[in-house]
Amino acid sequence: MKSYLLVLIIPIITVICGVVSLNRPPKEINSLYGYRTARSMRDKRSWDYAQSMLGEYFIYYAIASFIAGLILSVICRIFLNREYAPSVIMLIQTAGIFSLVFVIESKLKKEHKRWDEK
Repeated sequence: MKSYLLVLIIPIITVICGVVSLNRPPKEINSLYGYRTARSMRDKRSWDYAQSMLGEYFIYYAIASFIAGLILSVICRIFLNREYAPSVIMLIQTAGIFSLVFVIESKLKKEHKRWDEK
């Protein structure tokens, strides 16, 4: 049962990072922390937009990941009873975090087109 509690680590860390990103985003473009891609570091406007998107999506993702993790934990515990199930669930949760990069990048791309038209 203790190993299934590990499934909560990723959502907890993700929500903390999301709250920090929303409440205390990096003020200036930097190479140390924040959402750092070529597109997000293009200019200050892109940087600020990406940081707010990161915080918002991290919180949404943490909630969804928490619920999905609990459901998958129960399903695995009842039907599979496998020791590796928590690791697989955490791998899925981690992959979900990386998928947010594609979502944020596509939103940034759309915003860049909109900003460039003005």
